[in-house]
Amino acid sequence: MRRYLKDTVITSILEEEDFILTGTELTDPYQLVFMKIDRDGNIITRKGFNSDSKDYEGHCIVSKNDNFLIGGCSDGIAGPEGGEDWKAYLLEVNGSGDKVRDRAIDINSNDCCYSLNLLEDDIFLTGITKKKAKDSSIFVMKLDEEFNILCKNVIGDFKGGMPIDLSHNSNGISLLCSLKDGDGYRIYRYDFDEDLEVMDKESITTGYVLLSEEADEGMFLGGDEEGKQYLLRLNENNEIDFKRTYKDGRITYILVEEANLLIGGFVRKNDTIHPSLFKTDLSGKMIESKIWDKEGLIENILKTEEGYLIDIHLFGDSEHTELIHKMSLDTLF
Repeated sequence: MRRYLKDTVITSILEEEDFILTGTELTDPYQLVFMKIDRDGNIITRKGFNSDSKDYEGHCIVSKNDNFLIGGCSDGIAGPEGGEDWKAYLLEVNGSGDKVRDRAIDINSNDCCYSLNLLEDDIFLTGITKKKAKDSSIFVMKLDEEFNILCKNVIGDFKGGMPIDLSHNSNGISLLCSLKDGDGYRIYRYDFDEDLEVMDKESITTGYVLLSEEADEGMFLGGDEEGKQYLLRLNENNEIDFKRTYKDGRITYILVEEANLLIGGFVRKNDTIHPSLFKTDLSGKMIESKIWDKEGLIENILKTEEGYLIDIHLFGDSEHTELIHKMSLDTLF
């Protein structure tokens, strides 16, 4: 299956009987989009959510019973540097894409949810908040099933930041995030109690990391360091097992298989970026690689019942999505 979605950026995908997608439709104004497509790429459901004059974006999706929760941002003005006036946004839809409830949350007048977790009966949102003309902060928020805010915390003022992974354990809640303080980014772990008060903070290592993937071998993190694609693995004590850098660019997705990693991202050539897909062993040693000629990046790699679904974010006169569903990736490498 190969499906091209014009003027649409898909940022998160779930596999159920069909594929469930969210992202942003680049209409005027932008719409948060919920889509359901079958395994042949046919669109079963497509619903958009916005206001009459403000932009909405979708960034993450999780399933909750028979419904879906989508995190993103609303009521903003999109722009090349991220835009302004955003509110963090949480939307619940049923299986047909009909709105069950939603909530826009104004923290500092420019906020966006990038990660959504269900831990026990609570909903956790993490994202970035920024006061006008001020530095960025990370927010963590706990809500109940009716979207009532139970507690929240806003962490620091930094030159830049990105939440990576939120987890729940016997000691409370932990957040990995990338924060820029001074000349470069570092990876930090914050530990919170059940009321989201900070109990401990640990600086782990350097690098700007966007994502994590848990496995038996440890936690794999991907992003960039000093402009190079950057992969590292942490053990259960948050100690570094290894670090690797690859080409100029960034890692944007990691899929852990039994004996291999599939690493999506982009490679930078001159002033353009190009989608890249690497196959490595579990220590990050390169086995095979594919770099596309077209401009763009890999948003998602999903292991499906039949094979693999690759979500490519394409650039050009506008932004588009190409979905490729293959039984094997051998023909790509």
